[in-house]
Amino acid sequence: MTVTLKPMSARFKQLIRAHGATWAVIGQSTSLQCFDGAEGILVESLDGAHSRWVKPTWVQATATN
Repeated sequence: MTVTLKPMSARFKQLIRAHGATWAVIGQSTSLQCFDGAEGILVESLDGAHSRWVKPTWVQATATN
């Protein structure tokens, strides 16, 4: 599954420029300390150079054909 990062902050805009807007989902958690116990999604850039936890509201599911 892939998602598209939303350009909602300067850091995300930088990540989109460097690694593209479409990222692969590689994990998920219902409770993350970094988000005060909220749900998170682990994504990795398609070039494999970067991964990070994001909140579900920070990404949009990519349509599959």
